[in-house]
Amino acid sequence: KPVGTQNGELRWYCQEEGANLNSCFFKPEHEDDFAQYIESIIKRYPGKIDKIQFSNEWDSNYHFVGTAQDYVKYSNLVYDTVKLHSPETTVALGGITKWPLVYLAGCQLGLIDEFYTEEGELVSPSQKEAWCNSAEVIERNQRVKYVFINAKYDMVDIHLYDDPENWAAYVEALQSNLNLEDKPIILTEFGGPREQDPRFGDPYDEEVQATQLQKYIDKLKELPVSEAYYFRLIEGDGIGIGHPLTGLMKLIDGTPVKKPNYDVFKNR
Repeated sequence: KPVGTQNGELRWYCQEEGANLNSCFFKPEHEDDFAQYIESIIKRYPGKIDKIQFSNEWDSNYHFVGTAQDYVKYSNLVYDTVKLHSPETTVALGGITKWPLVYLAGCQLGLIDEFYTEEGELVSPSQKEAWCNSAEVIERNQRVKYVFINAKYDMVDIHLYDDPENWAAYVEALQSNLNLEDKPIILTEFGGPREQDPRFGDPYDEEVQATQLQKYIDKLKELPVSEAYYFRLIEGDGIGIGHPLTGLMKLIDGTPVKKPNYDVFKNR
C-alpha cells in the first residue's frame, strides 16, 4: 500500500494532500512506478505467491486516504498484472473492517438490534436510526459498495473482532448485499477483546482472553470462511493497533512466554 510518511517526512511518491502515517495518494507521475513494482514482484515469483491483496482496511481513510475510485484503480491494476504474469495466484480484495458489515446487518437488514461502535459506545435500538443515518457511516458504506461493484477480485478478506455473537449476521450481510457472486471469504484478522470494550471489567485478563478465544473459534466453525488468522502472535504496542495486548504470547525480559489463549488456539 502507499504508506504516507516515514520519520515525519513525506514519502517521495506521495502527494502532500491528505497524507498520513499509513496512507497517501500516489503522485500521478509515480503511478507507473507502482505498476512496475507490482509487475516486478509477480514476474520474479510466478506461481509462488498463493494470495495477494492491495492495501489494508481501505474502507477507512485512515488506511487509504484516496477515494473509492482511486482504490479501484490501484487494486484493479494489481489484479490485471497478477493475472497476466501469475494467473494461478489468488487476488483477495484488501481486508475490510467489520463496520460496513455492522451497517448492513444492523441498519439495512435488521439482523442485529444493538452493537458497539469503534469507540466502544453501545448503540441501542433507540439510538440505531441516528447512527445509521450519520454522514460518516453513510459515506463509508457508499465507498465500500462502489468498490465491491467495480473492483476485480477472486476472494474477499474481512476482519472480525470482539462480538462473535454477531459474526454470522455480518457474513450474511456481506454475502447478500455486496456482489460477492459466491466468491470465497477469508479472515486475515480476528481476535479480541479490545481495551475499550465495556462488556469486560478487564479485557486484558489472560483468562478472559482465553475464554473469548474459545468463543471465536467455536463461531468460526459455523461460518462459510475458508481460512482465518488470529491477530496477534506476540503482545506489543503500535500506532493504530486496537488490540495491542491480546497476543498469544507476551514478552518477559525479552523472552516470549505462552499465555493461556495460546493453548486454546493450539488445541483447536
